[in-house]
Amino acid sequence: MEIYPALRAQMGATGYYIVRMHMRDVADKVKLVKDVYPNKTLDGALRRILKESRARKEITNFLKQDYRFFSSIVVAAIGGKPTFTPVSIVGAENENDAVILRAGGIDESFGALAFHGGQQYYALDGQHRLAAIKALFEQNELPEGFVDDQMSVIVIVNHGDKLNATEKRKHRRIFSWLNRYAKKPSRETDIIMDEEDAFAILTRRLISDYPFFRSPSGKEDIDSSHVLMTSKNVRVGHTHFTSLQTLYDMNTTLLYSKVAMRDGKLVKLKEFITERPSDEDLDKWYNELKSYWDAILHVVPDLKNPAEKMRSDSATGKDHMFFRPIGQDMMAHLVRGLLDAAPGKDAKSALSPMRKVKWDLRAYPWRGLVSYPKEDGSDSWVMRNEERGPAMDLARDFARHMLGIGEAQHSEMRTSWKRLYHSISVGENPDSIWKKQVKPLLKLPQ
Repeated sequence: MEIYPALRAQMGATGYYIVRMHMRDVADKVKLVKDVYPNKTLDGALRRILKESRARKEITNFLKQDYRFFSSIVVAAIGGKPTFTPVSIVGAENENDAVILRAGGIDESFGALAFHGGQQYYALDGQHRLAAIKALFEQNELPEGFVDDQMSVIVIVNHGDKLNATEKRKHRRIFSWLNRYAKKPSRETDIIMDEEDAFAILTRRLISDYPFFRSPSGKEDIDSSHVLMTSKNVRVGHTHFTSLQTLYDMNTTLLYSKVAMRDGKLVKLKEFITERPSDEDLDKWYNELKSYWDAILHVVPDLKNPAEKMRSDSATGKDHMFFRPIGQDMMAHLVRGLLDAAPGKDAKSALSPMRKVKWDLRAYPWRGLVSYPKEDGSDSWVMRNEERGPAMDLARDFARHMLGIGEAQHSEMRTSWKRLYHSISVGENPDSIWKKQVKPLLKLPQ
């Protein structure tokens, strides 16, 4: 017989119990669906594909931390002739205690759930969490106190020894509804909340501590008037320099190749996202990141200007490459390239070639490649949409060449540019523009 402390509850036509189980019982007694019903047919399958690698590495690593915590696993129980025995209120010290117990429904809903043999449990929801618990016991890598840990398990009982077609359908529907609306947190939420991802931690710290990103109000929280927190799309008229997602991506590009080597071996990017580094490493990387942003703001002082004045759709307005999300992505890669090309220099010296490039999108070589006029006769310009990827790849090649770190050949760049160039006015001669406007720029600096 197996007996568990339980709280009895009902939702619609489904009765269920919230029981407390020790981790050893969860690992030994609750099965994955594939181990109970291995049927692979569409009608018989009651599980989604289990990603073993995720369970065995990412989730088990979380379980090894002292702050580990799981939400309830939903389990279907088959057979075992389950019985529920409510607690007795006889032991109440006085009538007032008994009244309180009755008023709270304790005498009806709290008690013990017993199974009398032959029962099977399998997970309707929480298979990856269950697989991770099993993996820890199988690997014999139990963190301190894990055996004594307890967790909440929601048990849906089936009084028969087998599931009939109707009951299978019910379990599939429960599984489907549990997962259909289990919405993944937004990427912004992940960056704000994640305490394992090194780049998320450093990005939050940059927003809180670094003057350029910190809110002018001096608040010590995540809010920043310079970083858009709710969307990746920073549009014309926004006062934000960048978005949280784009800043995170820039910081990742700036830092990863610098910190990726450990003891002579390449550490995969995923490890920086799923395994929290030491506080010492985080402090060291933050100072490194801060020095990069010091250098960027030093060599591109336009970045200190109000964003709403540096991002414009008007033909006469300023539209700076590095105030556009796609331009900021390019900037981060260029900065990393310059730093890697000058390992013996300080960051400001390494990035000094950026001073010599005109980053205005109305100027060549970006003009007609990254942005161009609308075709409605107005004075408005638009950012390129069609073939944006190839155009930005070419723009990055141009920039690397202008900064002295490029390897692309003029002939290859010329061919790509002629294919991608969008004429600014009627009667333009692309060959002439290439020769007089674009080609001379690609010789800077040498």
